[in-house]
Amino acid sequence: MKINVQKDMKKIKGLLIVPYFKEYAEKYPTFYTEELKSLAEKIVKEEDFKGKSLEKYFFTVDSEKLPSKLVFIGCGKKEKFDSKDARIIGAEINNQARNYKQKSVSVLLTPELDVYAEELAEGLLLKNYRVSKYKTGEDSKAEDKKEVTNVTFITNKEDKVKKDIRKGLVIGESVNLTKDLVNGPANIVDANYFQEVAKELKRDFGYSLKIYDIDKLRKLKWGGLLAINQGAKRPAKCIIIEHKGGKFSDKPIVLVGKGVIFDSGGYNLKPTRSIEDMHSDKAGASAVLGVFTALKALKIKQNVIGVLPLTENLIDGKAVRPSDIITMLSGQTVEISNTDAEGRVILADALTYGATRKPKYMIDIATLTGAAMIALGDRYTAVFSNEKELSNRLIEASNETGDTFWELPLHKEHKEKMKSKVADLRNADNGTSYLAGASKGAAFLSFFIKDRKWAHLDIGGTAYTKNPRKYEQTGATGAGVRTLIKFLEEL
Repeated sequence: MKINVQKDMKKIKGLLIVPYFKEYAEKYPTFYTEELKSLAEKIVKEEDFKGKSLEKYFFTVDSEKLPSKLVFIGCGKKEKFDSKDARIIGAEINNQARNYKQKSVSVLLTPELDVYAEELAEGLLLKNYRVSKYKTGEDSKAEDKKEVTNVTFITNKEDKVKKDIRKGLVIGESVNLTKDLVNGPANIVDANYFQEVAKELKRDFGYSLKIYDIDKLRKLKWGGLLAINQGAKRPAKCIIIEHKGGKFSDKPIVLVGKGVIFDSGGYNLKPTRSIEDMHSDKAGASAVLGVFTALKALKIKQNVIGVLPLTENLIDGKAVRPSDIITMLSGQTVEISNTDAEGRVILADALTYGATRKPKYMIDIATLTGAAMIALGDRYTAVFSNEKELSNRLIEASNETGDTFWELPLHKEHKEKMKSKVADLRNADNGTSYLAGASKGAAFLSFFIKDRKWAHLDIGGTAYTKNPRKYEQTGATGAGVRTLIKFLEEL
């Protein structure tokens, strides 16, 4: 998508979007031309248009001073309008362009919307995402015709809006890359695919990159990742990517993303109703790579290390079994009490490695539990942390981005439940596993952080949706990407 910014409506053709706040009925902004005022007065008087949020009115215009098609979009009351509303308006602008089969659209930015240019651009780009990437032939051509390719913002604050739009596009692209990785089927988006994306990021942005292949993982004794990989034909990998945006002496922020390429559940096989979506179990690793697409472009002045443990969780004669005891990278032994609690096992090795980098903060993001969704539904990401300031910062950032995080408890009794009678730990509490399951998953991870300041983001309910927001599609949401970028910016 190409976005332009200009100061007036000269040479504007096609569809023009005119945002309208309720208060405009009493006093129109100076940026409205006489022609726009006349049209607005007409729909207020004749059509009872009030400017309620997402209320719309379409005009076909015969004027030399206006484009041929024009849509007023209601924005509600000024005092209640915020960044979340702006993102939704951005998505609605995209919808209107598609409805009227316009690949190019112009948007009149009044002063109230100038400050939300970043979020408008985000909403436009997020709504432009295609879930039909793998379609071919006429179906693919039909999708191409719907895609909005050019957007022009009209504003008298040209320089500021350009800067904000550029940022919104970077963030939108980061989320859309994440969605591509999550939505991609496991036969295409596998560990090698992640490696190629990481190599592209290295080439584009100059990041440091290490790839731990199966031989390296065996040599270093990543026992957790190797155990989960036993039943898969494709070997495990761990990608370690590094952005050096801060001072040499600054402690890094370590981001760990769960990368289960496909999760069958292992011998604790998943039911038919949920297994078809299990290519989405790589959403944590996808989010970390999404964040790295923005770090350099946004000039984020932090040292950031991404750690992506990657494997499938499948079944064959070599697959890990319930009751097996494995030795982790940390040296601790773990009883595999449930093969479908595999994500925490691979994350534990990655956190053990992350802790050796002496981070300021360590944050993992993972589709770890269905229990998080049972507790919080599909709109809140669960946050667990041993550091109140860290969890508060993450939650505040999520409130700004619309991701919405909510803190859940991590009690000492949850940790006790993860201790085994036959090994140091067990990966699932079978006796009462349906009680506080998300907390117990986080409790298991807490044994591998070596007292580092740490937060765990459980996106089990938010990474993949069949109930999309107005700027989303069915499938991957890119949960956590925008919040982690905001968190790193404001740290």
